[in-house]
Amino acid sequence: MKKILLLTDFSDASKKAISFAQVLFDHTPAAFRIVNTYPPLADLNYGTAAMLEAEEEASQLQLTKLLAEVTSQPIPAYHTYKTATSIGEPVSTAERLLHQEPFDFVLVGASGRHSSQLLGSTATGMIRDCRTNVLIVPAAAQIKPVREIVLAVNVTSVNDMDTLLPLKEILADKGAKLTILTITSQKNKLTSAEIEQQRDRIANYLQSERVEAYIIHDDKVEHGINDYLDTHQVDLLVTIPHQKSLLDVILNTSVTRKLAFKPHVPILTLYEPDPQPDYPDYEEVSVIGLIPY
Repeated sequence: MKKILLLTDFSDASKKAISFAQVLFDHTPAAFRIVNTYPPLADLNYGTAAMLEAEEEASQLQLTKLLAEVTSQPIPAYHTYKTATSIGEPVSTAERLLHQEPFDFVLVGASGRHSSQLLGSTATGMIRDCRTNVLIVPAAAQIKPVREIVLAVNVTSVNDMDTLLPLKEILADKGAKLTILTITSQKNKLTSAEIEQQRDRIANYLQSERVEAYIIHDDKVEHGINDYLDTHQVDLLVTIPHQKSLLDVILNTSVTRKLAFKPHVPILTLYEPDPQPDYPDYEEVSVIGLIPY
């Protein structure tokens, strides 16, 4: 059974995320945990404690209403739903819950209206900090069967092929076509043989015959991917974002997080830890030389 965590603010984007996940996992046993967060107050005196209690009650009422809404249509017996409230902000709450129990996916809706691309949004924070697969669904996403999937990679993107297991399961369940999209540039030019070798390696692991390769020449990876999305039918974009250091976050070098800030289509980011040197006194180590998908 897949365990799916959704942090909701009751927006249209978060409701759309649930609807998309219900379609994506319609044939898969899944346990949905829907969590709403509310901010802590500075002083826990009598007045603020009463305010926190009121916040929790309001959150629980909205969760009850949301649960009734997302289960108003017939749902499979193998889909279960639980709701919870939590003090804090969404990203840190998701991190805490992931430490308490494993979830296969963190699910988040994205409107692109909050914060800035440099500082990020809830969706980009989930990608950066949550050590699991993250599914980002834009508020404008169409709820329909997933038939066209694009995997954006470069030759060094997949260090461990088992990272692609969630994609393999989705392809097998949906019978979808997969396009392996490679963006090459003058600085990082790939040969046809390298791209073909990559396609065969991925296709062999996925055990799918409906795999084709597509190449775009563009010095800006994000621009190349968005250009493809603007000119092709894509139901789901899949990337493998490598874990980044604080410097990378400040410089905003992650292509995946840029795509997730204002996503054109639903994006599934597959979690693959970067190999880290044994530096016990430092939590973050920059990984040099990887294109930050």
